[in-house]
Amino acid sequence: MVTSAERLIPRPDMSERHTILIDASRERVWDTLTGLTGADIPLAKPLFAARALASRLIHGRTPQSHPDHTPQPHPSFTPQPHPGGTSQSHPGHTPRPHPGGTSRSHPGFTPLVVDPGRELVLGLIGQWWRLGKSQDVPVDSLTTFETFDRPGFAKGTFAFSLEEERGRIRLTTETRVATTSPDALRAFRPYWIVIRPGSGLIRHLILRTVRSRAQHP
Repeated sequence: MVTSAERLIPRPDMSERHTILIDASRERVWDTLTGLTGADIPLAKPLFAARALASRLIHGRTPQSHPDHTPQPHPSFTPQPHPGGTSQSHPGHTPRPHPGGTSRSHPGFTPLVVDPGRELVLGLIGQWWRLGKSQDVPVDSLTTFETFDRPGFAKGTFAFSLEEERGRIRLTTETRVATTSPDALRAFRPYWIVIRPGSGLIRHLILRTVRSRAQHP
């Protein structure tokens, strides 16, 4: 089955995928996932602190959001119907709290697709390899993300999907990044090589945290 992240970025320049089996109900896994905050994953903090320090030393200010950061789902909203059976955020809709959802959103990330209990896709656009000098692009809708093609940038998705497997739930997270021009790809590639080990570790931590909390509430 083609996921929403695959539809949004069908040919990524860089990607990584991690998965875990969880012995809990779909609803329990979803509520646990969408209820996570950065404080729930303390081992990830040193990685973010090191990056922020490097940015301050190089550019004099801390970086903006980027795909190796741990995104927090939007404090939720009522999803609108989306072709293909998923849902998308409605930029003009008033958010409503989601059961178990986090109380704050993560700066820089926009919920692009939300299918409760099945799929969550967050997206952002920027120049993360420039660290503190990144010119991030506000993403106020799914259409903005899909149609953006200005050279010199990258588009990234951070997605979670839930699938039933022999009475358990397989939770998968996938990061996909596509650059908008050859020069952006050349600039992004070494940055990806540097951050990928930490990025993969953070994703493993997220998956293990969700499994632990979902199986042992």
